[in-house]
Amino acid sequence: MTGKEQGQDTVVIKGVSNAMESAVKLAELIKHRVPKLYQVNKINNITIIDEYEPLEEGLDHLKFSRIVTMLSITLSKTPLDNNDIGY
Repeated sequence: MTGKEQGQDTVVIKGVSNAMESAVKLAELIKHRVPKLYQVNKINNITIIDEYEPLEEGLDHLKFSRIVTMLSITLSKTPLDNNDIGY
């Protein structure tokens, strides 16, 4: 390195269900410490599949799927698409 940190200029923070609040707090902390960041927010639904293996012989293998909400926060030093709905 030549006196400057080498690395990415974009970070994506994702929070699912109850962790969305923590994702927002983390994004706000980063924005407070790093000036002039651009931000895009997206809200999606994802499907999580839970599988349970029985501990005893003769029991059924269980599989449950559930739909949860996910918040995705993109922070970047370079300008992002300002026509995006979440800008």
